[in-house]
Amino acid sequence: MQELVKRIEITSLSEPKSPWKKVGAWGVGGMRAIGYSDCSRYIVVETSDGRGLFDCITGEKVLHDRSEYENQELRLLCQGFGPLSGTSIRMSGLHGGGLPLFTHDGWSIEMISSWPNNEILLVEPGSWLHGGKYGKPAKFQKIWSGYELRGYGFSYSGETLCIGESSDLVIYSKSYS
Repeated sequence: MQELVKRIEITSLSEPKSPWKKVGAWGVGGMRAIGYSDCSRYIVVETSDGRGLFDCITGEKVLHDRSEYENQELRLLCQGFGPLSGTSIRMSGLHGGGLPLFTHDGWSIEMISSWPNNEILLVEPGSWLHGGKYGKPAKFQKIWSGYELRGYGFSYSGETLCIGESSDLVIYSKSYS
């Protein structure tokens, strides 16, 4: 285990490699929670100043809603708005919850906590974080490091990956070109 911890510590922070591509990076102050729409096209961001809606394919900010809405934070839900009106979005944030940690094609994500820092590792298909101990592949990249993680994970389709912390949102999408 100490070998793995040392390997993670010395691994440099980097952008995910192909097929992943960063499509958006936004400063989002006061982030409380994030969650994907069921169609995986959008990510909803709940903040102390309202709700934001981002397109996971283009990385663009679609809408910012400051109107009053029923707070369902303890139920890990957020009311949809804009193109998601009439839906409920499952959230991950200050009160718990979680987003998918695996894709259908074998990518996975791991969060390693070494107080006060948290690190996000993207593990390649066919690899396992602890694989080296058992003579198996253990290929990963350290793609994020910070202190106030709110949510991280793949969309339900597995085509996008988002990481949200108290002040920032990063969106990655698969690009096969």
